[in-house]
Amino acid sequence: GLLGMEGKNDYIRSAKENEAKAEKKAKGSFFKNFFSSKSERLDDARDLYEKAANSYKLAGEWQKAGEMYKRCAECEKETDGMPAQYIMDAVN
Repeated sequence: GLLGMEGKNDYIRSAKENEAKAEKKAKGSFFKNFFSSKSERLDDARDLYEKAANSYKLAGEWQKAGEMYKRCAECEKETDGMPAQYIMDAVN
């Protein structure tokens, strides 16, 4: 089933919102860094990138979805997690 333009735009809007939130989390601010550990922030960022990736996938924006999964992997790498899962998601 192909999405109507309306549905696709909703997914893209939601993906972009999550992507922007994730980038803020990943960068962090001095104030935020003071109160939460880097790994906590990166975990949050990873979750948001993953949400963005799923929305891009639903919109059929495969390249953007792949980019988001790559960012998930980068967040994982910095928190000693398992980036391989996201690389698998990106190619599937």
